[in-house]
Amino acid sequence: MRTRSNACLLLIAAPLFAVAAGAVRPQAQIELTLEAKKRLFPSLALGVRGTKLGPDGRYYILTAHSVLVFDAAGANLGEIPPRSPKDKNAAGLNYGEAFDVGSDGRIYVADRGANAIRVFSPAGELLASVTAPAPTGVVALAGGEFAVTSSTGDHLVSVYDMKGTQLRTFGDLVDLTDTPEYNRYLSVARLATDNAANIYLAFTFFPEPTVRKYDRFGYAAYESLLNTLEFAPSAQAARREIKRVEAKGGPLQLKERLSAIGVDPEAQTVWLAIGDELLRFDREGKLVMQYTLTMQDGSRFKPNYILVEHTRLILSTDSQGIYEFSRPVKDPALLAPAEKNF
Repeated sequence: MRTRSNACLLLIAAPLFAVAAGAVRPQAQIELTLEAKKRLFPSLALGVRGTKLGPDGRYYILTAHSVLVFDAAGANLGEIPPRSPKDKNAAGLNYGEAFDVGSDGRIYVADRGANAIRVFSPAGELLASVTAPAPTGVVALAGGEFAVTSSTGDHLVSVYDMKGTQLRTFGDLVDLTDTPEYNRYLSVARLATDNAANIYLAFTFFPEPTVRKYDRFGYAAYESLLNTLEFAPSAQAARREIKRVEAKGGPLQLKERLSAIGVDPEAQTVWLAIGDELLRFDREGKLVMQYTLTMQDGSRFKPNYILVEHTRLILSTDSQGIYEFSRPVKDPALLAPAEKNF
């Protein structure tokens, strides 16, 4: 069995721009608390999988079996796919794992239960159903293309057109163990994009919190891998567990390391959720700030989805619903003492 020292961790990012602990820690020492301001769409309770703002100003909210549509004031405008007026119990999605709304208003849903990407018009009409085994994420690209992540693929990302043709694949799976199935498991990633169609992957189970950025054609921009003092103990524990399971054989089951990723579509800053911690990276992949998320009563808030808007963050959980958080405008670590007043 191969062994790797902490120094070797950076080899994972050899062709990319790796962000190491020593390079980012001095700028990210200040930790602030972000408190939920108010609950949004209070009619929704359990089962929220994600929230998107469409080009029409409407909010689209993914649940396991449909996409709900709301206006900016929170009024429910409908459901995609629409329920049949003759059969209110007609099936919608088998199991919606992730989704995206394109600049043209099309809704792309990774229907894990159907092993397919389902594409709907803004009115809810099914435009395409593309076979994609075990999809875990989907983002819309330009020209009718969309990128998909899967828990079974040989590469991190596959790009399809509306006809279901696989146009290209890119991104090597992680190479942490001698067992291909374990490497595939450790390569499962959450997906995001920006207005320039860059593609971001945040690895769900990899021991060190890690995010990669590619352009739409698969050229790598950077990989940020955090192995700071704060994250090292849990990462080392995960690596020990991987070695233990590999020695015995059997399925690998780890706790989630990253639960959500959000990207500012214009500024290309990245926000990652690790439990109730929210990490903010600049457009070059450098960690610049860390926040602790809380409810108004002080209890912890652990998001499963992050929507980054110009003046606020919209964070959701599967069990608590959707909440608005103020978006910090400036980094206290970079301000003069007299400016640290927010």
